[in-house]
Amino acid sequence: GGMGNVIHQQFNGDGSTVTFTLSNNVAGNGNAVIGCRYEGQMQYLGDQFTISGKTLTMTFTPGNNTKIEITYIRSG
Repeated sequence: GGMGNVIHQQFNGDGSTVTFTLSNNVAGNGNAVIGCRYEGQMQYLGDQFTISGKTLTMTFTPGNNTKIEITYIRSG
């Protein structure tokens, strides 16, 4: 069980951190992202963020007191 579950997580930018640890691996070798938003704006996989295992890496530095939200399908 568990494969195919949709996971939603939120992180807070601090002006210096660019990597955030997800609680699960993302299905489809990191491609099963339903949506990633920064301050409410849709971000694009490969352009504004990448996924490797459980690591979400923003390609820019999220500002202090900003919100990053990601919704993805976890792998089994």
